[in-house]
Amino acid sequence: MSRYPPNRLPLSVARKYIELGRGGLKGAAAARRVGVSISADSLWFIKAGGILLPDKPIDDRYLTQNDRIAMDAPAEG
Repeated sequence: MSRYPPNRLPLSVARKYIELGRGGLKGAAAARRVGVSISADSLWFIKAGGILLPDKPIDDRYLTQNDRIAMDAPAEG
């Protein structure tokens, strides 16, 4: 499986993993492609802030970030 623990991987491996993720590959598939375990994938994901980019547009029935901020703001008056 993995040849290195996640904290001792060459930087080039992490960069390749990030590039694959930005290219649309899911985390587990990117991890397999660069030769790391799923746990390394999870650690990198958490360390990066856990941000998921949607692969399709978000449905209009969900609130946007601006909607949530407006609801949280105190009422004027």
